[in-house]
Amino acid sequence: MDNIYQTLTISPTLKSERTIIGEAEVIIVTIPDNRDGLPEMDVYIGITDSLLTIGTRNSTLAILAGEAGLISNAPYQNTSQFILPNATHYWFTNGDIITIFFNFVLLWLVPPPQDPLSDFDYYEGIFTSIRDYQPNLVQFADLFDSASLTTSVNGDTLFIRTMITLTQK
Repeated sequence: MDNIYQTLTISPTLKSERTIIGEAEVIIVTIPDNRDGLPEMDVYIGITDSLLTIGTRNSTLAILAGEAGLISNAPYQNTSQFILPNATHYWFTNGDIITIFFNFVLLWLVPPPQDPLSDFDYYEGIFTSIRDYQPNLVQFADLFDSASLTTSVNGDTLFIRTMITLTQK
C-alpha cells in the first residue's frame, strides 16, 4: 500500500489521502474535474489481510463492511449463473466501475520509468494522456452493463469464462 500511495502522490493533479476504515487501510484518490466537463471523482482503494477493493466510496465501504450488496444487484445475478464449477477466481464489475477499471488498465499498460520516485514529467504525461482519453473511455464504458471473469482448474487444465453484457440503449 505504501508503494501505491507514493506513486499516486507524485502527480500534482491527483489528491491522495490515507485513512483507516474499520480494519482496512484505505487510499482515497481524488481525480479533479477536467476541461471536458467531467466531474471530480473519488476512487477508494481498500485493503485488508483478505481482500483488495477498488471502487466508488459506497461500493468500497460496503465491501469492507461485509455487506451483501451484490446479491440484490441484477447485473450480478445475471452473470453469476455463468460461474464455472469449482471456481478459483470470480471477478465482476458493473457499468459504474468500468471507466475506473479502464483508467487503471491504461496505467498498468504503461512501462515504469527508470527512476519511479523522481521522474515527475513521466507521470504527468501519463495522467495528462488518461485525462485526454477520458471522454472516449466514458463513451466506450457506457456500452457495458456488466462484465465478469471466472476461472477453474480441473487436473492440468485451466478453464476461463468471460461474460460481457452490453447496455440496451
